[in-house]
Formats: sequence, C-alpha cells, structure tokens
Amino acid sequence: MFAPKGLFRSLPCPNRLSCSRDPCPYSHESPSSLPKPPSLVASLRAALAPVVKPIPSSTSVVQITSPAKDAGPSVASTSSLKRTADDISGSPERSVFTQPPKKLQKADPKPIQPQHTSPELSTQSGAPRIQASIARSNVPIPVRQTMLTTVFEHFRQLYSEITSTNPGLPAQHALAQEVEVYEKSTKITYRNAMISAIATIKKRPPPDSKDHPSVGTNSEVAVRTAKLSSLSSFELLPSHLGSLVLSRDAQIALDYVVDVPPGTGGDRPNEVGNMVKCERCAAQFVVKEDPPRDQCEYHWSRPYTTKIDAGPKDAEIGVHVFSEKDPEALHSRHAFTISADSCRDESGEPKQGALDVCAMDCEMIYTTAGMSVARVSVVDGKGERVFDEHVRMSEGVQVLFSGISSLSEAVFDLDHVRLALGAYIGPNTIVIGHALENDLKTLRMIHGKVIDTCAIYPHKMGPPYRRALRDLARDYLGQFIQTGGGSTGHSSLEDARATLDLVRCWVLDKGDGTRKPK
Repeated sequence: MFAPKGLFRSLPCPNRLSCSRDPCPYSHESPSSLPKPPSLVASLRAALAPVVKPIPSSTSVVQITSPAKDAGPSVASTSSLKRTADDISGSPERSVFTQPPKKLQKADPKPIQPQHTSPELSTQSGAPRIQASIARSNVPIPVRQTMLTTVFEHFRQLYSEITSTNPGLPAQHALAQEVEVYEKSTKITYRNAMISAIATIKKRPPPDSKDHPSVGTNSEVAVRTAKLSSLSSFELLPSHLGSLVLSRDAQIALDYVVDVPPGTGGDRPNEVGNMVKCERCAAQFVVKEDPPRDQCEYHWSRPYTTKIDAGPKDAEIGVHVFSEKDPEALHSRHAFTISADSCRDESGEPKQGALDVCAMDCEMIYTTAGMSVARVSVVDGKGERVFDEHVRMSEGVQVLFSGISSLSEAVFDLDHVRLALGAYIGPNTIVIGHALENDLKTLRMIHGKVIDTCAIYPHKMGPPYRRALRDLARDYLGQFIQTGGGSTGHSSLEDARATLDLVRCWVLDKGDGTRKPK
C-alpha cells in the first residue's frame, strides 16, 4: 500500500459526531481552524500557468508592465512566476482575473547591416570585385567576378602608359564595362558578350592621355566614333549658317577690323631700332634684326593663378618678341585690303569658283614686324583641303622666333597669298574660324561674312575670356589637337578642320541649347 497523502484533511468529516471510521480520512477539527480550500478557478489557473525559464544575463529583456489598476504578477529575470490561492477569491462575486504574462522580447545587440549590392574596389591589389545579392543576380556571382577580373587585366594593359597618373582608371572602367554588358545580357548570353567586349578592348590603340579617344567603355568609344563619322559626312551649306554669321556690331565687339584704317599702309614694314615691350616677359627692349637669344626669361603657356610653394620655378630662356593690336599700327606694317577686292579678275568681275562655306586658320610667328602670318590653311564645307601654303616674309622683315621648320620652303609672300585666297573666298563666302579676327589681322583682310566659334561656344565667365580651341575640340568632338606644346606649335590645317567640325556639331544639335561637353 502507498502512504496516504492526506488530501481530505482539510475537509470536515460529514459524520463528525457519529463517525465510526478509524482512521477517518476527513478532519474532525473545528471548521474555523481548517484552511480555506482553493477555488476551482484558482486551481485551473495554477495548472495552466506557463513555466518561464530563466533568461541568460547576457541577453537584454524588454519587460512590459500593466497599468496600476490591473496590476498583475511581475516578471523577474531569473525566477518563475508564483501564484497562490489567495490571488482570486473563492466566491464568484469577488473573482478577479489576472492579466496573463506578456511575451518576453529579446533585442539583438548587433543590428543587421544592409547587404552591399554595388561593386567595390579591392584595397590591396587594385582589382575590382563584385558584392551583389546572389538571389538578385541573373548571372552567378563567381562567373561575373571571373569576367570582371579578366576585363580589368585588359584595361590595365591598355592603359599602361597612363596608369601612373590615373591608377584607378582601369578598375573604374572595368566595373563600368561589366555592368554595361550585364544589363544588356541574359544568363545564357552573358559570357559570350563579355568575351566579345574584351576582344573589342584589345583592338584599341594604347592611349597616351586620359582624354584619348581610346579611353572609356566600349559604348562610350562607339558613341564618340559614330559622332565623328556623322560629322565627317555632313556638308555645311549657307542655309545651315544664316543665324550664326556675325553682324557688323558683333564683329566690332569681338575686336574685328571692319574698315580699312586711314593712311597709305605699309609705310613702316618693321620696328627695327625702336623700343617696344616684350610680350613674354614684359621687359622693354630694342628690336634688332639679329637679337640675342638668351635675354628673355618666360613661360611659354598661358598664365594662370594657382597656389604654389615660394621660390623660383622653371622658365624658358629665349629672345624678346612683341606684337601689336592697334589696327593703324598693323596697317602701317602692311596695308589692309577688303576680301571682295581680292576676288575679282583683271576686268573687275568676281572670280568664278568661290566657295559657299570654308574654314580658315593661320599659323603666326614673331618677326621684326610683330606678329606675322607664316601659314594659311583653308578647307571647304566638307572638310577637304583647298588651300594650304606657307608665307614668305616680306623684304625687311626678319623672323625672331618660329616653331615652323619648313618656313624656308615658302614661295608666296603675303600679297600673293591674298590673291590666291581670292579664288576661294568671294564676297558671299562664309568664313569659319576660331578667334578669326587674329587670322584676318595677320592676313590684313577685312571680310563681312564670318562665323566665330568663340561666339558659338562662349566662356562661362563671359568676355573677354575665351575657351581654347583644343578644349572645345576635346569636350565637344572628342578630338585632341595642339598636343605638341609651345615648342612645336600646331597645325593650321588640323585646327581649320576642328573649327569646321565644331560648327557642324552645333548645326546637328540645331543650336537649341542641347549641346553639352562629352
């Protein structure tokens, strides 16, 4: 037999006075001294109450408390809930339901970081890597990473001559190239598309500067090439250029000579023996036919303002030179003529075969007469060369400084060059140029119908500032001209074509303000 548990000891014996059971499982004591039996509701609550396990001390717990009027049992961090029979009264009228315990909320001590989906650059080897969601990528990440590394190696090989000054360029363009191919491919075509892109990169010529046409992704290079192709096949006509021709007032504002200065002209062909100001170093000097070559210390490039360390800087050593801007002074060196007079034959009739549109550029040199023309280049509306001749200096004019090696081969002097230009530039010919007033001044020509790219593409700071032709060609055409520096000069034929292409570009964009630098 099992030992009795005395479960009925708290109940009074129903036969307390006449009970004959020995022993009796019920109590025979006074009812007032017996403990109050638990109510059925309290028993059920105690049986159904959940067991709260102890919470580790390293985990933070959020405890939610009830209002004071409905105060329930409190939750301890390491103890269980305790309930007694006194929580709820035995009578139904006094029963009070206790609010069930709240769920324990655990706060993660380490917040979840968002996953990077954009490619990043390796800080160790310089090779790019892809960090993207595997679920969101249509192509497996390992495949993309392999192709990205391969295209990076080819870009690094292509840019080998410019990576010293642009170390991040191969990785930057490799990432852009991979994204460019990925966005246009599917899972099946991606690999072959990347192989084709790499083959195209391998065919490019190595660039020698960051602005070279070979720099960029395949699509960028293709757009640049297509634009140049469309420009070369486009012929400018007078009907395209009506709104671009400068008026007389606009020419005056840009310092064009619009009228022949007074005087006979040509009465002072040079300035030998006179004191003038050096255009390079601003020193006063006497013009000589054979001047010393080591008295001028200057910087050949255009001056600009920047912060540098104090101390002397490298400079060029050369000969003093000068130039003149006043139309009367220029007229005294060599007389101005109106272009309409040069394009007439001996009978006074206009010459046949004059161009409707042309672009012109001149190369200048320093002489004892100031700035003189040394080469004249003219192209037609298609960009074809129609005139390209060196100019022989007039008698009594000596060259002080020239970057033109073939000047000794010149046959025509300035007067003969202007007569030859009359066969191509008639009274109605539209002449295109960049800072064309300087070319016309050195030619001593006055022409009524001109288009100046300085007016079409003005400087953001306004006059008198102007953008250099090489900068315009680079930004709008993707062409690179005048790369020889101050020692080798530039090609007037190349500059004439670049000027023509700038006007073509403006016309193709319809001049509606949509033209933007590349």
